[in-house]
Amino acid sequence: METISYPPSAGAFTNEAAAAISSIASILLNHGASLMLNVYPYFAYAADTDSISLDYALLRPGAPSAGDQNLVYDNIFDGMVDAFYASFGED
Repeated sequence: METISYPPSAGAFTNEAAAAISSIASILLNHGASLMLNVYPYFAYAADTDSISLDYALLRPGAPSAGDQNLVYDNIFDGMVDAFYASFGED
């Protein structure tokens, strides 16, 4: 299984990564600590320049939007963060 980040509602980690991140998140939650997420829109853009516009990846105003269910994303950063939440089954 590969990591899935699009559409954001289908966000999922690989099986190996899911086990590790679940353990880490559980420990952090039990200690009231935060989890920092490093989001790199460039890598998503570089991997699929035919489908992702540069303006969308650079969070520029007026970039084409992307829809997923009842949500609309004006930039790739927001979609990637929502994909992370979706991988945990969060709304």
